[in-house]
Amino acid sequence: MSTHRLRARLLAGLLLVVTVASCGDVVGPTNDRAALDRNRDLWEASGHAAYSFTLSRACFCIVEVTQPSRVVVRNDSVVSVTAVSDGRPLNTQYFPTVNALFEFIDEAIANNAHTIRVVYDPVLGYPVEIDYDGSLMIADDEISYRASAVTRTP
Repeated sequence: MSTHRLRARLLAGLLLVVTVASCGDVVGPTNDRAALDRNRDLWEASGHAAYSFTLSRACFCIVEVTQPSRVVVRNDSVVSVTAVSDGRPLNTQYFPTVNALFEFIDEAIANNAHTIRVVYDPVLGYPVEIDYDGSLMIADDEISYRASAVTRTP
């Protein structure tokens, strides 16, 4: 094998290892409940009773919920949501808390979803990426969530 080809393979392998290591826990096709439980415990231990976070959602649903939004939560209830783009208030009923995202994952695992892939924050444990497809045979049930920038609020 040429030196160039060997270097290319080593670089590709290293890139794969670094990418996977930087993602935190991932729930794959095996629906790893242990990862869910471990990360939910991390989140609960962090004591975030009042917090805000940025949430983006991709789905076949109303446009209002697909734009990046800043969600404010107190005592596990969404108290306000604003569009990141212009600060416009949005209807809180369409936005989950972090605990509701954990429940969504839990239900997907319990119901043997066709696809449930989750990446958790390695420090706080909250789900930063969720990709879901409930059934291969149902159109438009796919949904993806991206959560970021969790911040405690007073």
